[in-house]
Amino acid sequence: MIGKELPLVSIVITSYNRAGIINKAIESAIAQDYPNLEIIISDNASTDNSMEVINRFAGDPRMKISRNAENIGMIANFKKATIELASGEYITYISSDDYLCDKSFVSDAISLILKYNDVLLVFGRIRQVLASGDVVGITDEYPFWLKEFIPGKEVFLGFTQNSWLSFGACVHRRKDLIDMKPFDEHNMAKDIEINLKLLLRGNACFINRITYEQLIHFKNESLSVNTDKRIGIVRDCFEEAYRYAVALYPADKPLFDQWIADVLKVYFKQHLIALKITDAKEFKHLLRFVKENYKGIYKEINKDPRWKLMNTLYHPAIFPLLKVFSPKRYEYYKKRANSLS
Repeated sequence: MIGKELPLVSIVITSYNRAGIINKAIESAIAQDYPNLEIIISDNASTDNSMEVINRFAGDPRMKISRNAENIGMIANFKKATIELASGEYITYISSDDYLCDKSFVSDAISLILKYNDVLLVFGRIRQVLASGDVVGITDEYPFWLKEFIPGKEVFLGFTQNSWLSFGACVHRRKDLIDMKPFDEHNMAKDIEINLKLLLRGNACFINRITYEQLIHFKNESLSVNTDKRIGIVRDCFEEAYRYAVALYPADKPLFDQWIADVLKVYFKQHLIALKITDAKEFKHLLRFVKENYKGIYKEINKDPRWKLMNTLYHPAIFPLLKVFSPKRYEYYKKRANSLS
């Protein structure tokens, strides 16, 4: 297939006051080598000169530029861009402070979709960088990115092995995405929740390359999360995905019971460690919540020798030693701690 015979893909970029950086996101969309593409820009009534920057690209016939008369909120802007402005059979998103770093990402995603049956999602790998250029995170290729195609339910059940399954570096079948009503409510991990649910309805493919670069600048909403919001993620994302799975496959409830226990154990351990470094008060708050509401998981965590080791290593009196062994990681956590203080 060539040109118009290929399915139309929408690349959506929503923005608010990103004049200094949005050009990189737009340029990365324009650079995609896929021949049947539309690029949706939905500006949320920016008060800086964002529209001046965006309009520099208006000459590209693939561009659809929209500006809201007033700020309708981030989620409503995503919804408008996805449902009203986009018309592609498939859709992918670029945050206005991120960019695609692989010009063949969309082409390769569609090739995989056309190669295999009932593919609802295609994932590339993500690299997270600081403004300094230091890399602080890369999607591990194990286990999912070692294969082109995996049944969605298998990916769902293996979520604890690799949880980098967000909307970044992800191509969706737009109709199925809209059917999940992803923008009807807001929680900090709505994209993860929706992707987990879609994995139960179809299959997934994986591109084993870094395709998307995410800027970590400590103004990211996901990095300014107090314990109550972390608890909200448990209830609104993981427990909601669990309930959805049981409703869809009631005979597999024992599998999903184990899944939710494993997911929450990993989630709580990771966030307790992070909070031990950044905020002792929030650490105690989350630890108390786990102890009171998830007694079985609390006991398992405390019996885990790896947890005991990490809990010791990240003690405030010992943590500075990380500077000797991993200075970039030390600086990352130090900056993050300052941003949360």
